[in-house]
Amino acid sequence: MHYEYFNSIIKMLVYAIILVSIFGILHIDANQEGKIFNENSPTEWSQIILIFLTAVTLYKSGKIDKRNSSLMRLFIGILFIFCIREFDGFLDKYVFDGAWQIFVLTILFLLTLFFYKNRNAIVKSINEFVKHRSFGIMQSGFLILMVFSRLFGQKVFWHSVMQEAYLRSVKNVAEESLELLGYSLIFMGSIEFLLSRYNKKMSMD
Repeated sequence: MHYEYFNSIIKMLVYAIILVSIFGILHIDANQEGKIFNENSPTEWSQIILIFLTAVTLYKSGKIDKRNSSLMRLFIGILFIFCIREFDGFLDKYVFDGAWQIFVLTILFLLTLFFYKNRNAIVKSINEFVKHRSFGIMQSGFLILMVFSRLFGQKVFWHSVMQEAYLRSVKNVAEESLELLGYSLIFMGSIEFLLSRYNKKMSMD
């Protein structure tokens, strides 16, 4: 029992450090000269790093508990779509206009085929995954990333708030900050799931 309390405190401290680091990155970005929160900013690269770390964590979870490997691969594919979306400006400029949409649609098609081929194992894994606390953390991250940040970052909203004093940089700060928070929560959820798979394996050995 004492071990569980200690473990919870350690995780809370680690997650607090992650959140403090997020603010530090945002602060660095805000103090840059010229355009802030652009596609080559510390905030954008931090999002890419979090996507990569989450993918690695999910891959490790799938290796430890092979029953969930198909679901973990599906999640990694979705993260790859997010990664492409973060590089949309780069792909449009250096590949061709609309390149990122083509790549995303291609990956979605491949993921659909993968899901159909492994649907029984994936559905079974989902039924187990939604009961785990990591699901709630990752779900919160996805909702912030895909829903709230998009709504909160609308130009119309910020024009209403700031009116004649509207600055695009303020809108970008709000939107990118929420996206970074969303990615961080998804990463934290993946860590929780990895730890649960590791502890389950240790208890069975």
